[in-house]
Amino acid sequence: MIKRVTHKRCISLGITILLSTQIAFTQVKIFENEDILDQIRYGIDKVYNYEFQTADTIFREVEKLCPGHPVNPFLRGFLIYWEENPITPSEERSAEFIREMVETKRIAQTMTMKDEENIEGIFFDLVGHALLLLYYADNGNSREVLSEVRPAYKRLKQGFDLDQKFPEFRFFTGVYNYYREVYPIIHPVYKPISLFFPPGDKEGGWNMLLWIKGNSVFLRAEALYFLSHIAMSMEDNPELSLTFSEEVLEIFPGNNFFRVRHLLGLNSAAQYDEMKPHVKILRDNADDRFALMGSLIFMGIVQEKLEKNDKAAEQNYLEGLKIAEYYGVRVDNYNAVAHFGLSRIYRRKGEKRLAREHWKEAKSQAKFDYLLKNQ
Repeated sequence: MIKRVTHKRCISLGITILLSTQIAFTQVKIFENEDILDQIRYGIDKVYNYEFQTADTIFREVEKLCPGHPVNPFLRGFLIYWEENPITPSEERSAEFIREMVETKRIAQTMTMKDEENIEGIFFDLVGHALLLLYYADNGNSREVLSEVRPAYKRLKQGFDLDQKFPEFRFFTGVYNYYREVYPIIHPVYKPISLFFPPGDKEGGWNMLLWIKGNSVFLRAEALYFLSHIAMSMEDNPELSLTFSEEVLEIFPGNNFFRVRHLLGLNSAAQYDEMKPHVKILRDNADDRFALMGSLIFMGIVQEKLEKNDKAAEQNYLEGLKIAEYYGVRVDNYNAVAHFGLSRIYRRKGEKRLAREHWKEAKSQAKFDYLLKNQ
């Protein structure tokens, strides 16, 4: 009996120590620790530059410094997101990515349960929701978008009042202010939902994103991407969009996703000669399926528009579309570019039926008006 009681007491003591340690770990304030923030910034930059193994090593070191903190599952999920970008529900690691974001939210919410104004808890709960929102929205899963919107907005409202204490919140308030005004116009399916939320501020949101791109630890590259996307997709200003996509590629030249997106902008601006070096870089990264898809489609543009080689362009468009099937709706805009190209080629060949079919397919997948330029 004595041994049994002693054993139980040991177990109880062990559990108490473990719980106390976990609570202490989650109290590490990384936003007040410049050394940890510098490591996180360095690791995130490595992710954006596609140096994934180096980033993983850095993130493991960060976890040793602040175990039990929500930054850790966030960084693990963030790494997965970019390793597989554009990540889709059919991707094997998508479930792992979702689990890491759910874990980020869980730990963050534990922190805010103890202290409703815990900035780090609020921030990581928000980024967990935000990255899941982006994942679901990009993959056309409006049902899951709805499940994330309300809790994300709850944290966002807190972020409105905290951006002076921790300016990283300006990314989210900037995105909200701009998209609240513009997104329901472009995507009417979300208009009924938007009516439940306060009006935004289009100009104010834009200026917040400009501030983030020059000052952020976590979200500099995302701000540049959003600014480029907004300028192209919502402001119909390809030249302005290109200034942001050029800037992000100067900082992260290894990022294939940003490079393919830059080619989309060059195509819309009819800067075909400028596309060639970017296509070559992507072809040299042919082990990346998305990069290969982009190189094929935009090589088709170069061959069609500059080299007047319809036969080679047709082959590249078709091969690019075949790879694009893997990504589903995530690559609709790139599919539209290829289908428009095929429609032009078949029209010149006198194959009117095929030309009409590809034009119709292109129009159905082109999500923004800029894709209709130069057709």
